[in-house]
Amino acid sequence: MKIATYNIWNSESGMPYRIKYIVNEIKLINADVICLQEVSSRKLAEGIAANADYPYWYFDNSQKIAVVNVHLPWDSVLSREHQIIKIVNAVDKKTYDYVYMAGDFNCSDFSDVQRFLLGECTLNNCEALPCWFDLASAYAEITDKKAENTLDFRKNPRFKGNTVETN
Repeated sequence: MKIATYNIWNSESGMPYRIKYIVNEIKLINADVICLQEVSSRKLAEGIAANADYPYWYFDNSQKIAVVNVHLPWDSVLSREHQIIKIVNAVDKKTYDYVYMAGDFNCSDFSDVQRFLLGECTLNNCEALPCWFDLASAYAEITDKKAENTLDFRKNPRFKGNTVETN
């Protein structure tokens, strides 16, 4: 099963013109499941799904699968930590055969949110048990290819001068 995640917004610039390119990219990805973040309306979501040929759900067995689409806040570490705890606790209350969590976590590989999900630390006296696996890292290990980073707003020249940067 191929699962993709895509934060489509990033800025107002070029919207709605960019939508056709987003739809083309979704078609090229050809994933079984697409998790989109920052879709501004239900109408936009339905339009993207229809134009990208993703309007149907089909299950051919009785396994329970959950796909959790996450968009954590970029501007507060504490909010990210509280939200990821709530998400993990909500998932833990149900029984699934497989749970896939994808999205825009707005954190680095070494953040407490990432480490919490991997079972490397606790947050607020909570543990993510069983721990989660980083699919990008697992895929990289299996295929012997380096996992690629996504947009890093701190290093993107487009945002120079619009951010406070530290070393």
